[in-house]
Amino acid sequence: MTGRIARLVSALALLTMLGSAPMARAELNQAAVAFKLPDKIDWKSNPNNAGVQSAVMVGDPTKPGLYMVLTRWLPGNMSRPHWHPQ
Repeated sequence: MTGRIARLVSALALLTMLGSAPMARAELNQAAVAFKLPDKIDWKSNPNNAGVQSAVMVGDPTKPGLYMVLTRWLPGNMSRPHWHPQ
């Protein structure tokens, strides 16, 4: 029983020391945590397809690299199966 209590006291002491040690403060990348409310999204109409609107959220689709585009289908429209080469 005393060995068990000693281990418990040691574990509590270790947790107390770790809890009181100063933690390094991590800086947040503001671009990684930015968000837009739905009413603030800048939807653009597609001149080639009147049934769809899109909004570029991150990046630039015309340049190499990652990007994200939201697509909103207007009532009565849909996307047929397709693929993108990028």
